[in-house]
Amino acid sequence: MIDAEYLKKILSLVSEKNYDGIASDKLMEQVCNADLANISDGDMNKFKYHMDELWRSGLIIDYLSTNGDNWGYQFNDEEMTLDCKQLLLSPVGGQFYIELCTPTGVKKFKEALIKFGPVIVEQGISAAFKVFES
Repeated sequence: MIDAEYLKKILSLVSEKNYDGIASDKLMEQVCNADLANISDGDMNKFKYHMDELWRSGLIIDYLSTNGDNWGYQFNDEEMTLDCKQLLLSPVGGQFYIELCTPTGVKKFKEALIKFGPVIVEQGISAAFKVFES
């Protein structure tokens, strides 16, 4: 299940780095409050789930690649590894983050998840961004 406050935390950390971006491994460490070697499986899974949604929705992009196929996550030999990628907010991701930071942003996003649930599953969380346009 998408956690709006958790998304906001991720987007905030990426946003703080402006045009320089933040390395995917550093982002994971900051969000999970642990170095990579000490991140629990539960924290890793929660981070991966939310990052996959942000990536799939086009809200976070790889600064150094216009055609990157992931945010740094690799699954090899039944083990997750991270390629260090510099991540930025896309233009839509930046606007989405601004909207989440408004006094009613998180509430509107949660309402959109309920209202647009099936569309969001198909198109990603950026589909919920439409609620901010109304």
